[in-house]
Amino acid sequence: GILIDTLHLQRAGEGVAGIRELDPRLLPYAQFCDGDLNCDDNFAAYLTDAMDGRSAPGEGDLPLSDVLDALPVACPLSLEVRSKRYRESHPEPVDRARVLLDRTQRFLEER
Repeated sequence: GILIDTLHLQRAGEGVAGIRELDPRLLPYAQFCDGDLNCDDNFAAYLTDAMDGRSAPGEGDLPLSDVLDALPVACPLSLEVRSKRYRESHPEPVDRARVLLDRTQRFLEER
């Protein structure tokens, strides 16, 4: 299978057209987060962004709606929101997960 990760898709400079061309059976799920569309183009910035700069869907600049529209309708989503801001504001992991779920559901309902 192929894992579509919204942050990596953006960093690789790939658009969503290629997703539509894939056999849907190759997409067991997609990994979602939001983030900075214009991260500095160097390894250190990418690493910091990937480890600490992710945000909940709808809080950043990534074209998440475009990715959702390109994925098969029933494709499950997982969240990978490694975020220093969220770790500091919600140090309890279960609380952090609830907040991220709430914000993600809001994004999905409003899109």
